[in-house]
Amino acid sequence: MKALIILLVMLMPHYVFAQEQAAPDETVLPSAEVESLLNLLKNPFESKLPPPPVIPDPVQASHNDPYGQNNGVNMPDLSGVPDMLEKPVEIQKPDVSLEGMVWSDKIQQVIIKGQILNVGDETNGLKLIKVSRDGAILQFKGKDFLFNIE
Repeated sequence: MKALIILLVMLMPHYVFAQEQAAPDETVLPSAEVESLLNLLKNPFESKLPPPPVIPDPVQASHNDPYGQNNGVNMPDLSGVPDMLEKPVEIQKPDVSLEGMVWSDKIQQVIIKGQILNVGDETNGLKLIKVSRDGAILQFKGKDFLFNIE
């Protein structure tokens, strides 16, 4: 008899809980109070910041708008900026005359406007690169020019 009572006590909570469960085809709707509490909860993955403003790219707008409409975009004034596709300016040979030249295996010098220059020296935008029997190579604005004594 004791064993029967113990068995009934052990099975009764399981039986009671099984009766309280809703049938699988029944839907349980939350009450208005539960729903208002759920609305107060914050979604940690949802941004609370305002959306960033849309700023049109003026370079992209100019490429997409070849007829100058610009769609309300204020384009910067590019009148002073050189066009990179233009033909580069040809660097002219400077008007310089060599007054003297000295060259050997040990020393290479020229005299320009009374000033003695060694290889690597600069004056008035000219840099002495090399002195040989053929003349002196002077660099001006990144371009090499051959000069001879006149």
